[in-house]
Amino acid sequence: MAIREPGVTHASRIESHFLTQAEEEMARTIAQQIAFHPLSRDPVPDNHLGEAQAIALAARPGFANSETFIEQVYLAAKGDR
Repeated sequence: MAIREPGVTHASRIESHFLTQAEEEMARTIAQQIAFHPLSRDPVPDNHLGEAQAIALAARPGFANSETFIEQVYLAAKGDR
């Protein structure tokens, strides 16, 4: 499934990546930080795990400067709400 925006032409490719154990631990820490943040409307860390995993994946050197990756994560998260 590709996310398309009206008037924007670009090639899309969906890739799956598994997190390392260290990245999964990082994601759990990030999920807790999101849940416990004063502006968070959901205090349950597990409910933020998906977005935290995406943040942990984005921290990899291969994805750190990828605007497309961040855009796709943002649009996917926006659709989940």
